[in-house]
Amino acid sequence: MRESLAPTTGGRASECSLRMTTAELEIQVKLSQLPSDVTTERSGAKRFSVECDGLEVKMTLRPSHYQRIEKAAATSTEWQAIIIGRMGATWPGGFVLHDPAVKQLKAK
Repeated sequence: MRESLAPTTGGRASECSLRMTTAELEIQVKLSQLPSDVTTERSGAKRFSVECDGLEVKMTLRPSHYQRIEKAAATSTEWQAIIIGRMGATWPGGFVLHDPAVKQLKAK
């Protein structure tokens, strides 16, 4: 793959051949309170949005994953859920988190 680099001296762009390394992008969202506006789908999945560093992140969690978060919130005053997923569709103010799953649940 050839990629044009930024101009060097004299306004001419230098070119070099770069070999891209394959990698996975995994996004991590940390929750410490239950979302306020949650919609339940027919399947029981919970759809909600959270604000992360000024971006809206929309996700749909499987019922069992959301129940784990609800249980943590009910049994502990301080807790943190780490939800991981892949970046889906984007728009200027945020993105969809695809295949979200609760990776870790900690009581503080």
